[in-house]
Amino acid sequence: MKHVSRPAISIIIPIYNQQQHLRQCVKSVLRQTLADLEVILVNDGSTDRTPAICRKLAAADSRVTVIDLPNGGVVAARREGFTHARGHYICFLDSDDWMPPHALQTLYDIAMQSGVDLVAGNFQRVYDSWPLLREGVIPYPHAGRRLTGEEFRKLTLGTRNEKQDLYTILLSTKLYKHECVAAVNDRWEDYPGKGMTFYEDNMFSLILSQHVNSVWITNDIVYFYRYGGMTSRYIARLVPDLIRFTNVRFEHLLHYDITYKQALFRFFSTWLQQAVLFRIHYQKEDKDDDWQKLAADVCSSKTVAWARENADCLDTDDEDTRDILNGNLAAMAVRKRVTEESLKMHYTKRRMLKWYMRAANSIYRIFH
Repeated sequence: MKHVSRPAISIIIPIYNQQQHLRQCVKSVLRQTLADLEVILVNDGSTDRTPAICRKLAAADSRVTVIDLPNGGVVAARREGFTHARGHYICFLDSDDWMPPHALQTLYDIAMQSGVDLVAGNFQRVYDSWPLLREGVIPYPHAGRRLTGEEFRKLTLGTRNEKQDLYTILLSTKLYKHECVAAVNDRWEDYPGKGMTFYEDNMFSLILSQHVNSVWITNDIVYFYRYGGMTSRYIARLVPDLIRFTNVRFEHLLHYDITYKQALFRFFSTWLQQAVLFRIHYQKEDKDDDWQKLAADVCSSKTVAWARENADCLDTDDEDTRDILNGNLAAMAVRKRVTEESLKMHYTKRRMLKWYMRAANSIYRIFH
């Protein structure tokens, strides 16, 4: 029997209707300085030109494989992609983002030198496709040293600074040993993130952290994250997915001290307020009954139930915190509608900025 060698890395890219950005994403992988790789494109029932683009990319490079599925969501698409992956290491990539040319080589070299199960790199936000407009990079603490699996799990479960410690939950900035992802995939029936739209990468990172024995963090930029707006199509899933993720995270931190639960409530509160804002912006016709139902769901979450019983351990001087604990999201919504006006202004400024940056981008291309 002919021996077929395994590639160093399998890059799995789930795709749904990404005809605008898909080429840039895939070509950024094919142009990596580390060439020993395979690219698995999982077309999740796209209805635009995505399938044709996938086939064209596969015809042009033998390292590209295309899998066509009926639309079942990113979690199922990512899992299906893994079942076809042969690489010693696994990398996931969102189809509207891209990598700098050195990304995989950087992560792979660290994995080889350190022998860790997981290597996590840094990322940079880029506003749409404008190369001139990028956010500053936040250095990660704990970079440049080996972390034990337990150290990493503690960071994942009880981070004190959700923005600074994003490497614990981001999915696409990491290189995983094949065996670690297989440990999650083999227990698919028990996987709690099936069908999620939001926080699904957080969920995967949380569950996978239970199967990791060693981690290395680097501040090298290995990922460009395309920053875009929320869409109304999925807004109804935002709060239910937040509740599902925090319920699972709560279960995993039960034997840790109270500071982990306090950190989780802060995370929940921050993102719930954001969800209320988005809901106001995109669903103008919400009625009091809608907010009451949403409040009932929020109060039934394990995080809020714990917070209500331990309110003396929280900062309850904040109006939003009191509204969450009291299940009064309607009052929060009334207050946030004032903020909605500033959100409208933000979107107006973004549209104007987009026009100016397109003009600047055209000039940039002329001289580069």
